[in-house]
Amino acid sequence: MAQVHAEQLLELENVEIKSIADISETARNQFIVRNDLQRVEQFTDYQDMLEQVELDGVVICSPHTLHFEQATAVLEKGLHVLIEKPMTCSSKEARQLMETANRTGKMMQVSYQRHFQPEFIYIHDIIQSGKLGKVTSITASLYQQWWRGRQDKYVWRQDPKLSGGGFLMDSGSHIIDVLLWTTGLTPIEISTKLSQQGAPVEIDTFTSIRFKEGAIAGLNLVGYAPIWHETYVFCGEKGALFYDNDQIKVYLSNGGNDYPRTS
Repeated sequence: MAQVHAEQLLELENVEIKSIADISETARNQFIVRNDLQRVEQFTDYQDMLEQVELDGVVICSPHTLHFEQATAVLEKGLHVLIEKPMTCSSKEARQLMETANRTGKMMQVSYQRHFQPEFIYIHDIIQSGKLGKVTSITASLYQQWWRGRQDKYVWRQDPKLSGGGFLMDSGSHIIDVLLWTTGLTPIEISTKLSQQGAPVEIDTFTSIRFKEGAIAGLNLVGYAPIWHETYVFCGEKGALFYDNDQIKVYLSNGGNDYPRTS
């Protein structure tokens, strides 16, 4: 993901990548060569980078359990920070990090790109407009080749001390984010069934949620799948919205249907 961020940053005229920190010299050198970075300082320890280089902001693409400590250090240094998901591995750390960002007055953002994708902006806006009426239920699913055939590729993901969890904590957090952001609902009761598929962390999960506002939701997050597939169904008192791999259909109780072009 650091490479993805680098490619996007380098498209911007007012952005310069001044420094990188990684414990692997090989990874640092590959990053520099791949992005043709002529003048960039390298560090093994990110703390040394924060002390020695004049920066405006930092992008954190490290294993999940390191996010809290690293983001806190960046904010305390008076810098803005973009954190790869998940933000932290506990609600306690998340609250503390938000308090630090508020106290320092620096921008902190989690890299949930769906907030900026036309199809999800459409979903958010139609729900918030009340066109579907009060939301009564949501189902969401994500299928991904997160574990199948990749057991030897992402070793750190299999170590709870680094990953903080499995597929639910990783890619699944995107789905949870979409559900909460688009609806604005407040979870009050959560129950999860999981399968580790022989891994040290959860791979396949099914989660049921009850919200304070009366709605219910079911999340099916499958990391042991042969393909990528993402779906949502938002049902309300006046209609329903169906999302299936970027395709959206809206059905209204009064007979009005909509097939929007969002991209």
